[in-house]
Amino acid sequence: MASLYLIRHGQASFGSDNYDKLSPLGQRQADVSGEYFSKIGLRFDRAFSGDLVRQRETAERILSVQDTPPLLQIDPRFNEVDNEGQIAGLLPILSARDSEIMERAKG
Repeated sequence: MASLYLIRHGQASFGSDNYDKLSPLGQRQADVSGEYFSKIGLRFDRAFSGDLVRQRETAERILSVQDTPPLLQIDPRFNEVDNEGQIAGLLPILSARDSEIMERAKG
């Protein structure tokens, strides 16, 4: 049976000139994750990432410890989620189904 692993990117560089890169802690998080997966014998056959720098760098660091890492496939559909857009789209639907949600949204 196949397994799917979803790994969030390491800590970004909040407060810096370029947020879209890993902070030193984020780099360490990715490195430790890769070391852990290697230690437990987990090998990835395929790997995907969004096109944000922090996403790609996390994936590259995790995969770098594999003897033969898979080609990292970039797909922008893995980029950050538009939470405000999702709420705006879903709130009318959910409010129509549940009056308590509608009342909370009004408040």
